[in-house]
Amino acid sequence: MCRSFQLSVWGLVVCCALLGAQGQPQDIATHAKAAREAQRAGDFATAIKEYTILSHLEPEVAEVYSNLGIAYYFHRQPGEAVQAFAKALRLKPGLVSALIFSGIAYYDLSDTTRALHALQQAVTLSPADPLAQTWLGFSYLAASQCDEAVDHFLAASKLQPDNPDVWYGLGHAYLEMGPREIRKLAEVAPDGARLWELAGDQWRLRGNLVKAELFYREALRRRPDLAEVRQALTEIHSQQGKSAELALPPPTPATPPEPAADLHYFRSRDYEQRAQAAFERIGAVAPDSFRAYQVLAESLAAEQRFGEAIAEYRKILQLKPGLSRIHMAVGDLLMHQGQISQAVEEYQAELQVRPKAPEVLYRLGRAWLVLHEDERAEKSLEEALACHANIPEIQRELGKIYLRQQQYAKGIEALDAYVKTRPEDASAHYLLMNAYRSVGDAAAANRQRLLFEKYSEDRKQRTQAQQAIQFFKQQKEVLP
Repeated sequence: MCRSFQLSVWGLVVCCALLGAQGQPQDIATHAKAAREAQRAGDFATAIKEYTILSHLEPEVAEVYSNLGIAYYFHRQPGEAVQAFAKALRLKPGLVSALIFSGIAYYDLSDTTRALHALQQAVTLSPADPLAQTWLGFSYLAASQCDEAVDHFLAASKLQPDNPDVWYGLGHAYLEMGPREIRKLAEVAPDGARLWELAGDQWRLRGNLVKAELFYREALRRRPDLAEVRQALTEIHSQQGKSAELALPPPTPATPPEPAADLHYFRSRDYEQRAQAAFERIGAVAPDSFRAYQVLAESLAAEQRFGEAIAEYRKILQLKPGLSRIHMAVGDLLMHQGQISQAVEEYQAELQVRPKAPEVLYRLGRAWLVLHEDERAEKSLEEALACHANIPEIQRELGKIYLRQQQYAKGIEALDAYVKTRPEDASAHYLLMNAYRSVGDAAAANRQRLLFEKYSEDRKQRTQAQQAIQFFKQQKEVLP
């Protein structure tokens, strides 16, 4: 996750302790001072060197290893950082600085389980620490535990109300809670008025008034009592400059109530409004921050205004050239536009900022696959898999490569692993069907054929109104 926090005074704790300790050799004081000065100057390579020397001179001082870990972290070596933090925590399990920064480093390594474990301990020991609360929120968000994420972002907002990172995280937590209610709405009323209304809301948000009117009319046909839909249609009619009176079905008080559908619809709208309020707070507390540009870029991307979104991301890189996840976001938008070679360049630039980040390696592998660079794609995807990434699609893409190479056993193994997590993906069952046919396993091929037909039919039966769900998915896909 992108970060705007500055190096903590924790980085100076061990230096002061060593300088003030009675009877310490002069060389310890000298290296402590050099480490402190290098850290303050942002020269983390030198800081690493000095803290490494100190760790040999004072191997039982936990703070030395913690500061070494922080230096590694800011030098973009999260793997080495977590090893240093582990040594610090063996010596002093309650060292809050090591817990917080190890949690952040694990987050960058996409090891959400360990990030949560470290940051939960940090918050338990130091609940008034805004950095711990904020990053525990981001870690819960990465684990799709949005309710918990909201709790910690709200706690951080009370401790540090002017921190744009807090409001950014809170806004995205609420954004993710909206689709949860939409999925429940689709379950209780898959062709109900509220889902059609929600789709109309989203098309209106995108500025497509023609489609918005179409969906609103379908909602009103199912429930003529929906006054807010009538109002929305009247407003759209006015925006379109139409003077003729709207031809709408008359209100029908006897329309059967749909309390469950109403509940999920209004909850989804409430979360959307809360997200908007959180993002607007960024404009109030930090209008010139990179977070403000980021929110604007993500909003433009959600509206499929990809070129404008990329321009806003470029502004962020001018402000903070080494900021993480920005090149990845630009690469994703370039992929949407079919500019695959340019997307590869952005993913490679992101790997310079976050070496071995599995989500970047996955995206790079997928891009190489589109360019028919199978060897490069396989290398990137296998590197991502080696990082224990929780991205099932890695197995799908590897399966495609193996099948193209006629390595049917490896292809079947990869695709089988994928469909265990994504059973509804009809295209994967189709690939498996052909793979089993290639190895002469007719029974397995037939099972996959039946699954392919089942999930293909399920997909066809989804109503147009469920485009609202896809809208929110698109918003989630452009998150950093």
